[in-house]
Amino acid sequence: MSSPEFFFAIDLSGQPPSAEMLRELVSRVLVQAGCASREVPSVVEALQTAIAASASKGDRSCRVTFVAEDGGLEIAVSSSAGRVWHATHPMA
Repeated sequence: MSSPEFFFAIDLSGQPPSAEMLRELVSRVLVQAGCASREVPSVVEALQTAIAASASKGDRSCRVTFVAEDGGLEIAVSSSAGRVWHATHPMA
């Protein structure tokens, strides 16, 4: 059985999203991509930190991408300054 391919991106501008909204979004994306839901809290925390770091550098917008391929899910945060953060998680 081949690994599913998946791409999802969201552009954020203005104030960073609430922790609740980010947790809901990330949990749905992780489930859709085939990752374990137990990873949600650590991914949400890392994303919040990356988004806040982007905002602290003066960027009022950033892009969060989720790309699933070859059995892994790459999650990245980028801004006008380039990639702020990324991580890869195995898919179940």
